[in-house]
Amino acid sequence: MGKRCFLGEKQQGKEPKKPRKLHCHLGSQQCVNCYWMKHGSALQASCVLPDSDVSWLQAYESSDGLRVGCIACYKYCSEADANDLPSIASSPLAWFPVASLTGTLKNLKRHSACPGHQKAVAAFWDIPLEKPEIPEDAAPSKEQWASIWRSFRSKRYMDQESSELILREKGRRMQYCLAEALRVRHRQLLREAQCLTLSLDEAKTRLLVRFACVGKRLQVHRGVLGMHRSKATGHKSVMESLDHILRNSCTYLHGHPPPTGKTEPTFHEDLYEHLRSITRVWNSDAGPDEMLAAKEVQKIPLSKDDLSPLLPNIILVNRDKAHASRRVARRPWTAAEDLSQIFQTFSQWFSAVEHSSMLQGWYEEFQAQQQDEQKVTVQKSLAYAAHRFDSASRPFAVCLLTLPSCLLTAIKAVNERRGTAQAERARAFLEFVSGVEGAERLVLAGMLADASDEALLLIRAMDREACDTSLMHHEVQQFLRRTKWLFVDEQCVNVGFTQYMMEAIKTQHVWFEMNHPCTIGLRNGLSAAALRRCLQKMASWVGVSAKVVATEFPSFDLMGSFRALALPDSAGNDNSREQHCRGLAQQHAEEGHCLLDIARLCQSLDLDAGACLEEFTRLVGIAQEQRRSRQCGNFEAWSHAVEATKRSRVNYPVENLLPLLEAYGAFSCSSSGVEQNFSVRQWLVPKQRGVSNQHELDHLQIVVADVSDEQAVFKAASVIWVQLYGKPRQTGRRLRGYFKVANPEQQSVQKPLKTWLKNRREEVSAMIAGAKAETLDPADVADEARVKAGHEWLAKHDRECARQEDLLYGKALEAASKNQLLAHELSEDIRANAALLEEAENHNRAARDRLEDRMQARLARPEFNPYGKTVHCEHGLFQDADFNRLLLQHHMRAPHGDAPVDVFVVSDLAHPCPALACLAGMHGSLLASPQFFRSGGSVGSAIAYTKALQTKRFLFVSNDFRGNHPDTFALLRRVMQGAACNWKFLDTLADWLRNQVQRPKQAPTYWALLSEAEKAEHHALSNHKYALTHDMFLSLVCHVDHARSALGIGISS
Repeated sequence: MGKRCFLGEKQQGKEPKKPRKLHCHLGSQQCVNCYWMKHGSALQASCVLPDSDVSWLQAYESSDGLRVGCIACYKYCSEADANDLPSIASSPLAWFPVASLTGTLKNLKRHSACPGHQKAVAAFWDIPLEKPEIPEDAAPSKEQWASIWRSFRSKRYMDQESSELILREKGRRMQYCLAEALRVRHRQLLREAQCLTLSLDEAKTRLLVRFACVGKRLQVHRGVLGMHRSKATGHKSVMESLDHILRNSCTYLHGHPPPTGKTEPTFHEDLYEHLRSITRVWNSDAGPDEMLAAKEVQKIPLSKDDLSPLLPNIILVNRDKAHASRRVARRPWTAAEDLSQIFQTFSQWFSAVEHSSMLQGWYEEFQAQQQDEQKVTVQKSLAYAAHRFDSASRPFAVCLLTLPSCLLTAIKAVNERRGTAQAERARAFLEFVSGVEGAERLVLAGMLADASDEALLLIRAMDREACDTSLMHHEVQQFLRRTKWLFVDEQCVNVGFTQYMMEAIKTQHVWFEMNHPCTIGLRNGLSAAALRRCLQKMASWVGVSAKVVATEFPSFDLMGSFRALALPDSAGNDNSREQHCRGLAQQHAEEGHCLLDIARLCQSLDLDAGACLEEFTRLVGIAQEQRRSRQCGNFEAWSHAVEATKRSRVNYPVENLLPLLEAYGAFSCSSSGVEQNFSVRQWLVPKQRGVSNQHELDHLQIVVADVSDEQAVFKAASVIWVQLYGKPRQTGRRLRGYFKVANPEQQSVQKPLKTWLKNRREEVSAMIAGAKAETLDPADVADEARVKAGHEWLAKHDRECARQEDLLYGKALEAASKNQLLAHELSEDIRANAALLEEAENHNRAARDRLEDRMQARLARPEFNPYGKTVHCEHGLFQDADFNRLLLQHHMRAPHGDAPVDVFVVSDLAHPCPALACLAGMHGSLLASPQFFRSGGSVGSAIAYTKALQTKRFLFVSNDFRGNHPDTFALLRRVMQGAACNWKFLDTLADWLRNQVQRPKQAPTYWALLSEAEKAEHHALSNHKYALTHDMFLSLVCHVDHARSALGIGISS
């Protein structure tokens, strides 16, 4: 009997495992304990809770014997009322009975199919949607759900003529139920996740957040987490909106349309805390508000009630790589004036054509006439987005490939549209491309078109939310390799736009400017010297672009370290799987920085690098074989490899590698999904149709949802409908606008322009394929390109490279503060400055708080105590009796003699008497409105000044100044005769000049008061900041104290 327990344990090619010890000599055929020891694991594996590996079948030893039961039903019955037990209580498995071979263990399948058990599992696993079967008439029918689902997911939703159902309450409720069913799915997936990326962006007062996480079976899940409207600005607004989105996403039935029942939303605080703890990556563009918010959510308390940061466990703040690749395309162009001039001239011209229907008609007509000679078919669009630098590459390419048509359009515009802006742009374009220099510019434009197309390939590779992070390094290397081959190795003359333009300029064209002939093109083509200059300029472009690549994709970037998980395309044929895996791991280590990358990732994720590398070595061959056989991506291959070795986990452990793979799947390098969702939202809800934020979010989540089992969504939506609204009204009317079947759209024929660009790229790839594939260092490429550029390398290029090095150093300091640099990358300089960076951030945070307090104090009304204050009033504002009454009422008094005045009441605060303003500024008094004085300072506006006399100063007053402004001089002399005054007169202008020269640190304390004519007469005095006219003197003396001033409006009223 014992031997029968060990049959089947022997595996092919392996030694049999150690035999199991049974409970007794009877064996599994007669003893329940022996049966459980042999088959218990298999039974538990077949009785698992939904979407998990946890089994509801459990067993334990008791004095009566082995007890086996259902943990879900046991908990459900134990928590129920003793007088009202559920139906499942009649099942023996709900009370853990003593197991028997013929009874308990043979009825597991029937128990799992019992509705009472399913209800208990739903309560045990906290599934809010699982309810008893719903009557057919309790919710909309499946056909209605399917019809409205198709309608909401199509663009025809807003284009249809009938809007009857859209505006009806039932249609809105059905939309909400569908969206809430999707959100419930998201909550279930997020509960299982251990690593989360939040991608966010702001647009038109909205903050939209998407998430990316990995489930237990290494399946990537992405979706819209939420959207929030707020017209507030600044990083604190981003933080508050993000917290609002997190809370709403964790609230069941949040924001539902008014129901007929009384079901209240339920906030799952455990899920909210779980999301905050598992968020590892903040992914957004490099906007200042987003970057500052990314720093603050990790450090400052969320609120006074919650002293922990909003997202305390972020390990990476990722700047969107799509935007970074756009900077790779843009910065090298702006660093060279010649290249910028070419781009601006061409873009101005094709922009003029695009925005003029008349020029468009001429342009298309000329293309049709030259269709036999033109490389591409008739092109009708030259549109591009000015804020997207890369979008200009297409119209730039079209302009070159249809150059004769562009020239004819410009010539016709010059002749027939004289005196218009279109004619001026056309003339500027023709003059730019005319003559010998114009031919050189055309060839350089062809080179720029090649360069922009290469940059566009890098941008498109990064501009996907599902971009494989392990292939980022490969795409960057492809960009460096191709641009170096084209422009440093001077192969661009044999391919693409450059080759086309070098042939095109050999055909001369003539146009007339004021009866003077001008030629475009050269009969013999471009000279060797001119071609050399063009290639040197493009070599400069390559050098700067390599520097930008090194800054935007640094070697220490945590996101780029996932290149260690990239798998080759084909597998080898080693003798054994283990040897094959170790050979691939060694190949990885020899090819690049695989060991360093894995060490960096493990250091950031707090994993054992040695154990992780050993597990990687064992599994990499299987992952490659999975990729080859299944023709899938890198991450899918790794997930299949983990699943394939599930039964051999002892030989293929993944305890340390699994968190690394989860991070690999969850980390997103691009926030383009958020921008694409913004575009979807824009065509879903036009400006003319105002809807609530919840309505927008519901529709957006339905449109972008990736759903394979729609019927399950409809069933879940029906459950939500029953919870909220009850039985719907039955109508015999057809739901107009939702049951129409859209005509299938015809497949668009591939445009010849795309074909031409595709052929150009394939030709470049084929030429490069023959060269040896080596990993290029951006610094080496930049140095080689700089040498190649020669005298075309300008100071502006040096300044741009220096700027990129400063940015790279700043990123290195950020990586050091996040513990993402390895030991050999941490220099003493970086260590010291990383600590200083932390101090600087704390200092900046305190400065921002102080600035915010000051700005708030400017708007708030200060406390004003009128008791004992002296008041001087402009003549005519109050009668003597009213003035004395107000003085008595507010316990104020009139001034006596030369005593300082505390409050000057004037009719116009913006244009007070200069003498009063000067006196108020010197003594730090208030200029108050009549309303302020009448109310005793409780309402009305007032301007307070800082006391200028408290700073020691020396004044020289010229005779002309005294004659032109006698009142101000008399006031100065009277005030400066006081015993407490720190101001002194200087006798001559020479004394003032001597002190300005000999005492530069004390120069601000020496003023010279001159007339307008005296200051303008002497050139040295006219530009001197302390040689003051009367207006300049008043502006310096009357320095506003905002903390004591009252605006008299808003919260300051």
